[in-house]
Amino acid sequence: MADFKNQTFTDQTIDLDGNGYSACAFIGCTLRFSGGGVVRLDGCRFERCNLALDGPAANTIGYLTAIHAGLGDWGRTTVANLCATIQGGTPTKPPAG
Repeated sequence: MADFKNQTFTDQTIDLDGNGYSACAFIGCTLRFSGGGVVRLDGCRFERCNLALDGPAANTIGYLTAIHAGLGDWGRTTVANLCATIQGGTPTKPPAG
Protein backbone atom coordinates (compact mmCIF):
# COMPACT_ATOMS: atom_id res chain seq x y z
CA MET A 1 0.00 0.00 0.00
CA ALA A 2 1.37 3.38 -0.98
CA ASP A 3 0.48 6.37 1.17
CA PHE A 4 0.15 9.86 -0.28
CA LYS A 5 -0.17 12.95 1.89
CA ASN A 6 -0.76 16.61 0.97
CA GLN A 7 -0.32 15.98 -2.75
CA THR A 8 -2.21 17.46 -5.69
CA PHE A 9 -3.09 15.27 -8.66
CA THR A 10 -4.26 17.06 -11.81
CA ASP A 11 -5.67 15.58 -15.05
CA GLN A 12 -4.48 12.05 -14.26
CA THR A 13 -5.94 8.59 -14.00
CA ILE A 14 -5.31 7.44 -10.44
CA ASP A 15 -5.41 3.73 -9.61
CA LEU A 16 -6.86 3.71 -6.10
CA ASP A 17 -6.52 0.01 -5.26
CA GLY A 18 -4.51 -0.61 -2.12
CA ASN A 19 -3.48 3.03 -1.66
CA GLY A 20 -4.09 5.64 1.01
CA TYR A 21 -4.58 9.35 0.42
CA SER A 22 -4.60 11.95 3.19
CA ALA A 23 -5.32 15.66 2.63
CA CYS A 24 -4.76 15.27 -1.12
CA ALA A 25 -6.44 17.23 -3.91
CA PHE A 26 -7.70 15.58 -7.09
CA ILE A 27 -8.49 18.00 -9.93
CA GLY A 28 -9.89 16.76 -13.24
CA CYS A 29 -8.86 13.20 -12.45
CA THR A 30 -10.33 9.81 -13.19
CA LEU A 31 -10.30 7.75 -10.01
CA ARG A 32 -10.14 4.07 -10.99
CA PHE A 33 -11.02 1.24 -8.61
CA SER A 34 -10.64 -2.38 -9.68
CA GLY A 35 -11.52 -4.16 -6.44
CA GLY A 36 -7.93 -5.18 -5.80
CA GLY A 37 -7.37 -3.65 -2.38
CA VAL A 38 -8.74 -1.43 0.33
CA VAL A 39 -8.62 2.31 -0.39
CA ARG A 40 -8.22 4.98 2.27
CA LEU A 41 -9.36 8.54 1.47
CA ASP A 42 -9.04 10.93 4.41
CA GLY A 43 -9.73 14.65 4.16
CA CYS A 44 -9.25 14.80 0.41
CA ARG A 45 -10.71 17.36 -2.00
CA PHE A 46 -12.21 16.46 -5.39
CA GLU A 47 -12.92 18.83 -8.29
CA ARG A 48 -14.30 17.71 -11.67
CA CYS A 49 -13.34 14.08 -11.06
CA ASN A 50 -14.87 10.88 -12.42
CA LEU A 51 -15.04 7.44 -10.87
CA ALA A 52 -14.19 4.47 -13.08
CA LEU A 53 -14.69 0.85 -12.11
CA ASP A 54 -12.65 -1.89 -13.71
CA GLY A 55 -12.08 -5.63 -13.29
CA PRO A 56 -13.87 -7.27 -10.33
CA ALA A 57 -15.39 -3.93 -9.24
CA ALA A 58 -16.99 -3.50 -12.67
CA ASN A 59 -18.16 -7.12 -12.53
CA THR A 60 -19.93 -6.36 -9.25
CA ILE A 61 -21.81 -3.47 -10.86
CA GLY A 62 -22.80 -5.79 -13.71
CA TYR A 63 -24.05 -8.38 -11.20
CA LEU A 64 -26.12 -5.80 -9.30
CA THR A 65 -27.51 -4.45 -12.58
CA ALA A 66 -28.62 -7.96 -13.55
CA ILE A 67 -30.28 -8.48 -10.15
CA HIS A 68 -32.06 -5.13 -10.44
CA ALA A 69 -33.24 -5.78 -14.02
CA GLY A 70 -33.98 -9.48 -13.87
CA LEU A 71 -35.39 -10.38 -10.47
CA GLY A 72 -38.53 -8.25 -10.33
CA ASP A 73 -39.58 -6.37 -7.21
CA TRP A 74 -37.28 -8.45 -5.01
CA GLY A 75 -34.24 -7.57 -7.13
CA ARG A 76 -35.09 -3.88 -7.31
CA THR A 77 -35.68 -3.69 -3.55
CA THR A 78 -32.51 -5.64 -2.80
CA VAL A 79 -30.36 -3.26 -4.85
CA ALA A 80 -32.19 -0.22 -3.42
CA ASN A 81 -31.44 -1.54 0.09
CA LEU A 82 -27.77 -1.84 -0.75
CA CYS A 83 -27.76 1.78 -1.94
CA ALA A 84 -29.65 2.88 1.22
CA THR A 85 -27.07 1.11 3.38
CA ILE A 86 -24.23 2.86 1.54
CA GLN A 87 -25.98 6.21 2.08
CA GLY A 88 -26.54 5.51 5.78
CA GLY A 89 -30.29 4.96 5.47
CA THR A 90 -32.53 2.18 6.67
CA PRO A 91 -33.15 -0.74 4.31
CA THR A 92 -36.68 -2.01 3.74
CA LYS A 93 -37.71 -5.64 3.78
CA PRO A 94 -37.64 -7.10 0.24
CA PRO A 95 -40.87 -8.69 -0.94
CA ALA A 96 -41.07 -12.47 -0.74
CA GLY A 97 -39.98 -14.22 -3.85
